[in-house]
Amino acid sequence: MARPATNFSYTIVSYGLNGSVNLGLSTIVDTVGHPFKISSVVGPSHKIMFTEEKATHKPGDAWEVPDTGSIVNDGRFSVGDPPGGGPGNGWSGDDITVRHNKRGNVVFVDGHCEPVLPKFWQASDGKGHWLNVDPTGCP
Repeated sequence: MARPATNFSYTIVSYGLNGSVNLGLSTIVDTVGHPFKISSVVGPSHKIMFTEEKATHKPGDAWEVPDTGSIVNDGRFSVGDPPGGGPGNGWSGDDITVRHNKRGNVVFVDGHCEPVLPKFWQASDGKGHWLNVDPTGCP
């Protein structure tokens, strides 16, 4: 008997590598390991660790309709370019869903969960850091 498909859209925030430095939050392994330690996160009560990413382009899941952005595809919430480096509204990367009363669930580094608006992660300090996802760049 075949197992039923499991629908999920929870993903871990990932910045990728800057040279060989892992900017967080996930550990990256290519030819060598690039670990990231949760203890190095500044402001863990407002830094997102896991997000509920949009899984479709449909109304009720995506906040922009018509939507052409990426949907959950690899288990990582890709933050994209720094503020000002993305499209006209200053961001690029993945989106939080609007599945729960126009909000998506997130888990913060300190362990608490709450539903947030999709643009929550896009808050910037104006200096090239995302306030709610940049693990070590701003308090």
